[in-house]
Amino acid sequence: MQNTDTQKWLDKLKVALLSHDETTAFELSQNLPEGLSQDSLESQLQAKELLSQVIELLEKCKEESKQKLEQIKAAKAFLQN
Repeated sequence: MQNTDTQKWLDKLKVALLSHDETTAFELSQNLPEGLSQDSLESQLQAKELLSQVIELLEKCKEESKQKLEQIKAAKAFLQN
């Protein structure tokens, strides 16, 4: 049986992932619902999959930030020459 706190958390996490809201997804991943370990195996597996997707989203955002930083550095170097 899935408790309502877990269901609300899962729903919020799904929305954050669908909207590519890395800030909310990260915050939710850091604040797991109380009692998740007592929920059904299905709920736990769903949480595990969603958390895997959060990791993928954060890694993608990190890579994009890294690329943007490199572009800024290149532009700065060009302007200083």
